[in-house]
Amino acid sequence: MELLKKEILKVEPNEGESENDYMGRCVPAMLDEGKEQDQAVAMCMSMYGKGMKAQAKDKKEKEWQDKFDRPLKGCKPKEPKK
Repeated sequence: MELLKKEILKVEPNEGESENDYMGRCVPAMLDEGKEQDQAVAMCMSMYGKGMKAQAKDKKEKEWQDKFDRPLKGCKPKEPKK
């Protein structure tokens, strides 16, 4: 017997979006998908938290990459060997 899986709608938080603004977008979308109010709120809160963590991680990784991708002060890049 094959079970049909319904794809869950994912509403991603935008960069810098407040939790209030996100919830105002996400909850109605979940309700339109047929979720109960409490389930919609719980799902949106979870997705907001995960989205913000991912954005923070991406930002921190970029900051570290920027620090290590630039040359050190007073150092000249090595000339390639011929």
